[in-house]
Amino acid sequence: MRTFLLSVLLLSPASIPAQVQVQVGVDRTPGERPDSQGRRARRTPVTDAHLATAFRDPRAKSLLMGARSARLAHDSALKSYDATTYQRISAGLSFKAIGRERLLFRHENATRVRWQEGVGAFVDVMGARTVIPPVSSREVQEEIDDDINGDVGGEMAGIPYYPGREALWVGSGLAKAEVDERELVHPLAGGAEAYYTYASGDSMMYRLPQGTVVRLSELRVKPREPRWNLVVGSFWFDNASHQLVRAAYRLSVPIDIWEIVDEESPNARDDIPKWVMPMLTPMRGNISVITVEYGLYEGRFWLPRLQAAEGEGQVSFMRAPFRIEERYQYSSVNGEQELPEMPALDPQVVALRRLDSLATQGDSVARAEARSIREARSAAREAAREIRRDSLRMLDSLGRGGDTEARERAKAMRARPVSQCDTAGVRVSSRSRANGAVRILVTTPCDAAVLASSPSLPPSIYEPGEQILESRDLDQLRGLLDMGLQSEWSPQPIKLRYGLGEGMLRYNRVEGFSPAIGATKALGRGLTVDGLVRIGTADLEANAELGLSRSDGRRTVRL
Repeated sequence: MRTFLLSVLLLSPASIPAQVQVQVGVDRTPGERPDSQGRRARRTPVTDAHLATAFRDPRAKSLLMGARSARLAHDSALKSYDATTYQRISAGLSFKAIGRERLLFRHENATRVRWQEGVGAFVDVMGARTVIPPVSSREVQEEIDDDINGDVGGEMAGIPYYPGREALWVGSGLAKAEVDERELVHPLAGGAEAYYTYASGDSMMYRLPQGTVVRLSELRVKPREPRWNLVVGSFWFDNASHQLVRAAYRLSVPIDIWEIVDEESPNARDDIPKWVMPMLTPMRGNISVITVEYGLYEGRFWLPRLQAAEGEGQVSFMRAPFRIEERYQYSSVNGEQELPEMPALDPQVVALRRLDSLATQGDSVARAEARSIREARSAAREAAREIRRDSLRMLDSLGRGGDTEARERAKAMRARPVSQCDTAGVRVSSRSRANGAVRILVTTPCDAAVLASSPSLPPSIYEPGEQILESRDLDQLRGLLDMGLQSEWSPQPIKLRYGLGEGMLRYNRVEGFSPAIGATKALGRGLTVDGLVRIGTADLEANAELGLSRSDGRRTVRL
């Protein structure tokens, strides 16, 4: 069940930039430190030609340099906060580009997060629930409660802020000083001039209740070429602090999964039967909009208030629209709170951190030991779940035979997940996040029913009206990413199209079965030229089509 749930989440393209690590043939910068997998970051060196064309006006350069410095600076005056968070993740399933969308997966959680500098974050899970309507059953729901809701506080719930946190909600969670082509190329990181051009946009000002005037300026970012790991976007900064206040951005072009697979492992398709490939093509994802909004607290601290992403995954003719939303509300910033010291981490967690550190330096033995520990921990958890399932089946069988004691024991076992709980009816776990940047202590009620019926959650998990951002708000954000905000003119290599998706196989009375093979070429500026050749089994006549289209990441206009 855990594998299935993760597959649903990874199908959402929002997670792809953070999960997919890609090797590409560009220059390696000397002195780059290895990433978490022991590979050095790759980026194109910034040349004088790049610098000469990167900025459309002097104001754009000033905005970028100020933002670049501010994103890596830690405000030592921020000592603590007390916040509540709400997260909602939805994935649907549709068999047509335009048609009825069915709910495939949805998860909600609500937490209270108390953070203190030098201590870490104490996360109290107040509510959590998950549904997968296509496979809804009592046994499946129990495993969902165990796998997702049981670990929600530490693995999925958001931590609003900690020193070094990435403001744009991408990557591993930590802000990196330099760009890395293995991930989403950060438009504000050092070296981004080789990938993007910048122009200043609008400006605005507003007056706070206490009379303070806040002035904001917009930086519009365009990639030099249409590539999946480059973004187009509108970024707003506070003129005084250069802190990010609002961002709306999207991928410059959809992610072609097979293209990434071929670059990472050229022989990966060899193990897939040839007749299966057309059913797995195309395989891609797209992010039509990501937005991040910050609020000003105590007159000086810009802290995240809202984050949302919307997009779609596609495998052949199946489409999976997705949406991720997070909301943060603060009851206290720099208030008088003293959090206790964090308990010691699990010895195995400490050992894994040490082994991972050695692995990043190229120690293959350490990497193998870390893998062995993780596999052993996973096997132990699965063995515990299997013992629990066997016990429940036996007790259910006795219960159906009239054994009331067995029936009560089964009921009590279902009310208490496989994880150990203390006498207060909660389980407590300690962990770290973002490569050890922040320690977290998670407290979660043991009773899944208490989590699911929490007043911190909306009345119903099925209601679309419970979403944080209304459709009109998203439409407004997409308006910032209009047709004019596109990659620069840069024709790309031709890509072949085939398979069951995109109309490559159709049937009608005149043509009979009519397979086709097509080709596309991205030109930049949102333009794509495409063509195809098809032949019908009934009339045996070859037909050709040629077209030009323009897209803003969500809608495509045929020219």
